[in-house]
Amino acid sequence: MLQFYLSILETEEEQSEFERLYITYRSEMYNIAYKQVGNRTDAEDAVQEAFLRIASKKANIFNVDIEKRQVFLHTLIKHISVDMFKKKINHREVEYNDEIDSEPEDAIPLDDMLIGKIEHEALVKFIMSMPEATKTAMHMKYIIGLSNSEIASALNISENTLRQRLYLGRKLVKEYTEKHALAVGK
Repeated sequence: MLQFYLSILETEEEQSEFERLYITYRSEMYNIAYKQVGNRTDAEDAVQEAFLRIASKKANIFNVDIEKRQVFLHTLIKHISVDMFKKKINHREVEYNDEIDSEPEDAIPLDDMLIGKIEHEALVKFIMSMPEATKTAMHMKYIIGLSNSEIASALNISENTLRQRLYLGRKLVKEYTEKHALAVGK
């Protein structure tokens, strides 16, 4: 696979730097991806996608300072992994909705575990509908697990601005869950 990536790159300098990054960070990136997606195949796909983006210069790491490349790679693989995970969840949701639509009228009612899953999915949909800046901050903090300084650096904002976005996101989630709990309790 490495040879394929190297063939995409134009200069020997880029090829040499790419090979160094590949050898140094591939297993580390795999471990990060595996934590996000939970299985080997998807983790390997995420790593391949990350290196493909780098080689095709969609994620141009060659313009990133050498000291910041590890953070860049960690952020890149986390985003790719989370995107893959979201697509998989959305695909499962479509399959799940298709199953519900085709249920016979005399089917057994949903059990509590399924109801809990539906509520979780509703909460995820709510979070995904938040303003982009708030959603991104919440995602990076609570899904990916980055520190405030890493998020602020990646988003190119101050930590104070980040804290405000996280506060707004938590406030919106709290209001939603309180409202949703009242609706479910009726």
